Amino acid sequence: MRALIQRVSDARVAVDGEIVGEVGPGLMVLVCAMQGERLYERFAEALRGLGIPVATGIFAADMAVTLTNDGPVTIWLEA
Repeated sequence: MRALIQRVSDARVAVDGEIVGEVGPGLMVLVCAMQGERLYERFAEALRGLGIPVATGIFAADMAVTLTNDGPVTIWLEA
């Protein structure tokens, strides 16, 4: 599993034109889960354990992601 974490001023995820997740100032985590992996659920729980609010899109859906980066904060994680 791979994850890209970016600090954002705002971000939203839409599926079929409907917003399914949205955040104001905070963090956006883009997750790449390989076929057959279920680690994304444990990863979301770990983020919640750190006190980071977690909103999710719809796994494997065709999502439209919009975000505004807030400064040069980008973190790459691999597990």
